[in-house]
Amino acid sequence: MRSAIHVDPQAGRPAAPAVRRPAWAGRVRRRYRWLSLLGGAVIVVMTYFPLVFVVSNSLKSGQNIFRSGVFSLFTQFDYQNYSTAWSGVSRPLANTLVVAAASILLGVTAAAAGAYAFSQRRRSQPGSARVPGAGHGG
Repeated sequence: MRSAIHVDPQAGRPAAPAVRRPAWAGRVRRRYRWLSLLGGAVIVVMTYFPLVFVVSNSLKSGQNIFRSGVFSLFTQFDYQNYSTAWSGVSRPLANTLVVAAASILLGVTAAAAGAYAFSQRRRSQPGSARVPGAGHGG
């Protein structure tokens, strides 16, 4: 009895034999597909609910939050909350930006100066990586 070997003309090598799955495998895959879709939907809801919750409550007035409840969506836009929050945050935010910019500038300048100094250093022996004064006794 001869077995036929199928050769893939594009690859020039024998093709992998077709795998025959049992009849129940399709039902199991469909069941797990619904389970994975349900799990994905739960993850999406758990991810986006806090975002919707915060944005919705930020657009409500104080009276509207107490009247309609915390978990209800906003019914009217109240942008006053954003201007009130910005007035309390603008000065500390500006201070933070100044301190961060100064520390980044100082850090990059020090790192560049150190890198230049190491690049201009001549080694006493080829292949030696000892740095004088770095605790290696030299």
